[in-house]
Amino acid sequence: PPTISLQATRPRLVSSDSENSDESEVESLEEVPAPWVVDAEDMDETVEPELEDELLSRVKLNPYELLEGELESEESQRPRDSRLTEAAMNAIRAHNLKVSVDLGARAYTKTKRAFPQLKDLPSLAHLQSEIAFLFGVTPVRYHCCTSSCCCFVGPYADLDNCPYCDEARYDAQGRPRATFDYLPLIPRLKAKFANKDMCKKLGLHSTQNGKIRDIFDSFHYRSLRRRHVSVDGEVFSHMFFHQDSDIAMGLSTDGICPFKNRKATCW
Repeated sequence: PPTISLQATRPRLVSSDSENSDESEVESLEEVPAPWVVDAEDMDETVEPELEDELLSRVKLNPYELLEGELESEESQRPRDSRLTEAAMNAIRAHNLKVSVDLGARAYTKTKRAFPQLKDLPSLAHLQSEIAFLFGVTPVRYHCCTSSCCCFVGPYADLDNCPYCDEARYDAQGRPRATFDYLPLIPRLKAKFANKDMCKKLGLHSTQNGKIRDIFDSFHYRSLRRRHVSVDGEVFSHMFFHQDSDIAMGLSTDGICPFKNRKATCW
């Protein structure tokens, strides 16, 4: 392969004021202690994704292509006029690096200063916004209690205070004090089936007599396949898991310890 030479650059001096300003900028991007709860003060609502309608109509990415880098080889086989822009590819490469090595916000920001060739690397907030756009799954933001008592949806949607701890839902400026970002289920399932390898795995429901390897060998699963689907008393002609694309959804919860002695748990 041809050798790529990097442009030589002279080192530059950085004043303490510049370093402090960079550090203060990065501090706002530090991860919050609880990743499922984001304080409203930490959210940057001014960042907007650069929407490329033509790009979105040409390509649909799934999480495996974004995280595992499979898009690189796939893009090289596309017609030149239908490929992703170089800026979009650079954003995906930067996202792959950050996720694969668990690169922190401070280290990511310092990368541009360490390598002047990366001066066009997007900010972390812009990168996250751009990847979310390319991914095609938009999170739904819900208000929640600052103590994680509840989410203000359903019967709690119109409340201004937590029904459990009475904490205020909004701050003095009328902004939610804490939010919860939820990735909708249907787009996530579509993304799984959009990946060729994952789609093949999802369609494998094989069983072996006398052996239990997974849920498909269980008695309950096999008995469901012999039952017709019924909803609200109406019986349909098809049976459970009749098609290879049918998916069984499960609910998994974490146990909590209601007492300090940790000898009892509940679910």
